[in-house]
Amino acid sequence: FPVTIARSFAGNYIGGNITQFRDFTGTLHSVNRLVKLDPFTGAVDTSFTPSFSLEATSENFEVTGITEDSNGNLYVTYKDFARPGGPASAIVYHHKLIKLDSNGDILAGPVSFSMNQGNADYRMDMFLSSEASEVVLYMANPNLTAYNGVARSGIVKVRQNLTIDTTFVVNLVGSFANPRVF
Repeated sequence: FPVTIARSFAGNYIGGNITQFRDFTGTLHSVNRLVKLDPFTGAVDTSFTPSFSLEATSENFEVTGITEDSNGNLYVTYKDFARPGGPASAIVYHHKLIKLDSNGDILAGPVSFSMNQGNADYRMDMFLSSEASEVVLYMANPNLTAYNGVARSGIVKVRQNLTIDTTFVVNLVGSFANPRVF
């Protein structure tokens, strides 16, 4: 399974469909799709316990993006999928953004966003920027089609409370239609 990584002075984060993580000492830790490591020693921070919704218990739950603001809050995207019509039915994906504090407690969200269903690229590139008097989050993936019901094409600008900045609209076409944020 693919993983996503975020680095900071407060901790290094690894997310994905991870339920166990073996640290450098060989100790196996149970984790809930997201693990925080001490940035200097690499030890698992056992005080960090992310509070995801009940769907995190699903084997189909996966963290797809992580970034941290200057206050130590995490912005985490994740997906879950189900087959509402039974095992032979089509897969329906659910994508969400959530804001967690440095201990993993929920501060805001989850907020739903939509992606093209047919493509396997669900990694979410995220970038925080200080603009005017607020920090904003840019989310980018070529398969992003809507955020909280508002149509978007590949990139969206989100405020700290996870509401969309509707004044930011990008119409990507041609070779620029596949945004990637680094």
